[in-house]
Amino acid sequence: MIKKINSETERKIKQAAKEIFLSKWLSWARTREITEKAWVNLALLNYYFWWKDELYNVIMIEILEDFKGTILKMLNNQETSFEEKLESFANSYYESIVANPRVFPFILNILEQDINSVRSKTITKEESVLHSYFAKQYIETTGKNIDDFKEFFINFLWLIAFPIIWAPLFTSLFDFSEKQYHDFLLRRKSLIKKIIPQIY
Repeated sequence: MIKKINSETERKIKQAAKEIFLSKWLSWARTREITEKAWVNLALLNYYFWWKDELYNVIMIEILEDFKGTILKMLNNQETSFEEKLESFANSYYESIVANPRVFPFILNILEQDINSVRSKTITKEESVLHSYFAKQYIETTGKNIDDFKEFFINFLWLIAFPIIWAPLFTSLFDFSEKQYHDFLLRRKSLIKKIIPQIY
């Protein structure tokens, strides 16, 4: 029997699995939780995905592809200036992370586990940030080289990502509620706009 590609049932299974994997990751997620959340039985789950690891890999690749696609689309937009890309990237990154706070830690966990495997499955040399229109604009705007761009982009990402990566620590140290820290991250966007020109 041939599987129905992208059927409503498969979509429900993947959506349920995505929510559970994002909250518990692979080790702590249980197949039973996925079937209950998707309102399917185990036999139907196994019909579409042979085992939990296969389903996890599908979800992992989809999340990374969406993340990569959003970034590369923005960085390769030839209708926006270098400065506009910086602001757009920072705004979109923050809005995406704040709206989906579990996605970023999930991606970090994936990359930490097996970066080479992930890279081979999700990105080609041509899709590298180093080959983006943004990198070209950086060199043209600053007169610097590709090695300078690497350092700049890492500093740029770190400026945005640091308070998100360490959110559990900061909320504990400074007694932030979830809403207070959310508001802090949103306010921080204006600060980032002032700091960015200093790290060119």
